Amino acid sequence: TDIQGATQTGKPEFTEGDSRVPMNDDVPATFDDGSTTKTVDSVGTYTVAADGTVTFVPEKSFVGTAPAVTVVREDKNGTKASATYTPTVTPVTPTAEDTTSTGKQGQTQTGKPKFTEGDSRVPMNDDVPATFDDGSTTKTVDGVGTYTVAADGTVTFVPEKSFTGTAPAVTVVREDMNGTKASATYTPTVTPVTPTAEDTTSTGKQGQTQTGKPVFTEGNSRVPMNDDVPATFEDGSTTKTVDGV
Repeated sequence: TDIQGATQTGKPEFTEGDSRVPMNDDVPATFDDGSTTKTVDSVGTYTVAADGTVTFVPEKSFVGTAPAVTVVREDKNGTKASATYTPTVTPVTPTAEDTTSTGKQGQTQTGKPKFTEGDSRVPMNDDVPATFDDGSTTKTVDGVGTYTVAADGTVTFVPEKSFTGTAPAVTVVREDMNGTKASATYTPTVTPVTPTAEDTTSTGKQGQTQTGKPVFTEGNSRVPMNDDVPATFEDGSTTKTVDGV
C-alpha cells in the first residue's frame, strides 16, 4: 500500500516443497500468461523481476485497490507454484484556503488563496498555471470590475471606479503533481472614497463682480480631485441667470 502516484513493489513468497528440491533461481519468474509486464488501462503497469518482485507504477489519477496479478515460479523439478500480488493506492488530496482583500474605491487589489499539497511527496504542480473554475484566467463582472489570475494563483482585481461593497467571489483552481485539483475563493471588498466640500460666501459692492471658490477635499490621498473634469453647477451647466439678481 502506498500513496497516489507512488511506485510500489511486492514479492510473493515461494517455498520449496522439499529442501532437496529448491526453487530454481535460473528460471525467471513470470506472470501467469508468461509475460513479465502487464498494463491495465486507467490503473497502471506491473513488471515482474526474475526473483518474483513485482513493481507497480500506478496511473497518477488511480486510487483504490488495483487488480491482483499472479506470479509464477518453478522449482528444480520444473514444478510450478503461483501467488498473487495486489497493490492498494491511497488518495492524496491537496487542500486550499479561501482569501479576501479590502481596498479603497477605484484601487487595484490582489489576493492569493493558499494551496497545500496532500503529501510532501506530491507537491503542487508549478508547471500547470492556476485558472478560474471555468478554465479562464480573466473574468469581467459588469458594474463591478475585472479579475485576472496569475500562474501562481494570485488574483488581481481592478474595480470599476463607481463600484463599492463586497464583490462576487471568484474560484481559483490549482492541481498537484498527480493532477488532483483543489479550489478556493477570493473575495475583494471595496470601501467607498467620498470627497468633501465646504460652502463659501463673498461680499462686494452693488454692481461689482464677485468670486468665490468652495473648498473640495479628496476622501483619500490616493484618489485626488480630478482637475481634468471641469466643475459645473448641480444641473451640469456652467452659467446660471437669476432674473432680477
